[in-house]
Amino acid sequence: MIQRILAALFVMGFPLLSLPSLGMEGAYQNDPSGESSHEMEAWGVPPAMDQISYFDRTRLTYAYSDPFEVSLSVVLQDRKNIRTKVGNFINLIHVNKGERVFNFGIDALFIAHFHGKRDWSTPLDTIDGRIGFFGDYKLDRWSVKLSLEHISAHLADGVYGGFSEEKAKDKQFMDHLTSLLAGYSREFAKLMVSYAFSFARFYAGISQVLRIATPDHLKGQRFTNFQGGQEISMRVQPLPFSIFYASDFQFVDEFDYGLNQSHHVGLSFMRHSLFKDTFKVYLHYFNGHDIRGVYWGKRDRFLGLGLSMPLFSL
Repeated sequence: MIQRILAALFVMGFPLLSLPSLGMEGAYQNDPSGESSHEMEAWGVPPAMDQISYFDRTRLTYAYSDPFEVSLSVVLQDRKNIRTKVGNFINLIHVNKGERVFNFGIDALFIAHFHGKRDWSTPLDTIDGRIGFFGDYKLDRWSVKLSLEHISAHLADGVYGGFSEEKAKDKQFMDHLTSLLAGYSREFAKLMVSYAFSFARFYAGISQVLRIATPDHLKGQRFTNFQGGQEISMRVQPLPFSIFYASDFQFVDEFDYGLNQSHHVGLSFMRHSLFKDTFKVYLHYFNGHDIRGVYWGKRDRFLGLGLSMPLFSL
């Protein structure tokens, strides 16, 4: 219950997110890397200063194409399927010492899947919720992030609330439905390292499942997954947008290190960077094991049209 309350507060725009950073701000200094203040801000890092602040909004390590990355987005998978992500983050503590920057914070994400019907209604099929704490550290162009996360998945009325009487008499269907209701819940730790150039960023990561609550047959298992990806952005002068490409590759231990791949290509408006939240229009391609917990293990592949928006209070 506490986890759901915390997650709801973040997603609805916890009032603290709209407050300015609180702390002791020093004078701006010349950046030793030679980049201008504008360029540094575009990469999500403010100009060098001596500062300790609270409830800050600076992002240091961010994998845009990761299906579980915090964002505000909607993807029209086809005329019958809609996928949405609603999430937010906050740095509880932010320390900026010039080239060295440290954050400790909390984030939350809901992933919802809807299906469209002929009467224009969109029943909710599934919802996955993730919440956790993170710490990340930046030194020059390198950054590292460690997070502890909880994730769980749930069926909604769009799946089991409207099936026909004929389906209700289908034993195989009902057995499958019962197996889905067994649930999906786990905790894991994740470590990610990234390196940023002026136009791109590359990252690699490893995650370790610490505990599985459900389903029962996976209790006691300890899975280790590997991840890598990149994000590239190119400004189109003098137009007010950039062309971007982002991809994420995850090797999933549970499925003999089967590959989950996610790709985004499109337009990012107003800022020359992926690492500041902007309005984006893109094509999203996914191929791998279904990320929805109640369908975990089933293969999934789709190509959809997506929109993403800046996070709250940015």
